[in-house]
Amino acid sequence: MNERVLIIDDDPDALTLIGLTLERRGYSVVRASGGSEALTMIESDRPNLVLLDLMMPHMDGYEVCRRIKSDPRLADIPIVMLTAKAQMASQVEGYRVGADDYVTKPVHPDELAAHIQAVLERVRERQAKAIGGRTVGVIGVKGGVGTTTIAVNLAVSLTASRRTILADFDAAGTTAIHLGLTALPDLADLAALTPEAIETHLVEQALVMHGSGLRLFPSTNSAFSPEQASVIIARLADLCDVCVLDLGGGLNPVSRSLLMHCDAVVTAIDSDRAAVLQTQRLLLMFTELGLNRSRLKMVWTNRAGLDVQAALTTIRAALGNEPVLVVDSAPGLAYRSVESGQPLVLSDPDSPAATALRSLSQSILALVSGEK
Repeated sequence: MNERVLIIDDDPDALTLIGLTLERRGYSVVRASGGSEALTMIESDRPNLVLLDLMMPHMDGYEVCRRIKSDPRLADIPIVMLTAKAQMASQVEGYRVGADDYVTKPVHPDELAAHIQAVLERVRERQAKAIGGRTVGVIGVKGGVGTTTIAVNLAVSLTASRRTILADFDAAGTTAIHLGLTALPDLADLAALTPEAIETHLVEQALVMHGSGLRLFPSTNSAFSPEQASVIIARLADLCDVCVLDLGGGLNPVSRSLLMHCDAVVTAIDSDRAAVLQTQRLLLMFTELGLNRSRLKMVWTNRAGLDVQAALTTIRAALGNEPVLVVDSAPGLAYRSVESGQPLVLSDPDSPAATALRSLSQSILALVSGEK
């Protein structure tokens, strides 16, 4: 049992006795003798549960509870009030300010432990049932095949109907350039944290808002480990309906780890022989990772204006009848989009490329939503 319980009580004997009771049952215990001290501790060392006395000087338990529950970063911390105030009005007020349970003193140690265990189990069940955002990975068979163009336009298109975040995990990522964003946060402090210390509010602080309503988690010079990246994606999923990941070209330890979190994967391919062979190898790696091929979309961006049917014949000769979406971009269209900092679906919404990319967003939306 690794749950950490913060006990708040101005009675030092109560702190000692209750702490020993919980420690004997496997809980990790931290103690605070007043409300102000407790609030400071919670900010820096978030507990799994707060055991809160009501009658304290300077700041009573009701006010402590109210402050915790009014802070979006802390509101999901369960609070058990432990007090000698047995009156119904006191209990009603406790629940009104947000307490998860109300226990009156004196209480047998086994009964107190049962209340705490029940509250923690309810929290775990609630978290297990919570549906976070869907995650869509965009990965290229190599660099220069339009991976970021696809990721950016897919994310902007999804933003029209879903709360969407675009996360750039390409080491040399350029999503911010594609979106015309220049004021980017320094994520060095986030990269210095252990995975366990990366909390949702810290990840949220790193997001940059685009005019379309899309939020960007930008690429930085601070490299994240696969473990850190996995936690960041889990936190981002709590903040949106759909999280689009720009994973760059080819597999690396981070992209391999993040693909395991994806509900769907978009693969940017090319039609030349070398790229087709790389696609074959990438598909084989997907199979080895246990990724469901039915949740895979392949996209070819025809930037050079090649003959589409001839290129598709080459692709299908190597890949079989795998469906491929063609983004038939006019020469220079993607270049102008990047130079202007405006994604194609915004700068040239009626172009065939923008139409194809919006079609991709709808098919991805249907795929991750379980629609037919």
